[in-house]
Amino acid sequence: MSGIGFGVLEGVLYQTTLNTELGYNEAFFMNIARLTSWPFLRAIWADVSAYFLSLVFL
Repeated sequence: MSGIGFGVLEGVLYQTTLNTELGYNEAFFMNIARLTSWPFLRAIWADVSAYFLSLVFL
């Protein structure tokens, strides 16, 4: 869950800072791509790293 939360927060902060330099079409595409893919990718990366960390302790 923390991966999803961090991904959403990072996506929103990125929208409000760096996407203001892009044109409308590019900004729209980047917003949709970031808000739909990054939170889930972050959650998957967090799960994979937690899995391997748990293997270390076993």
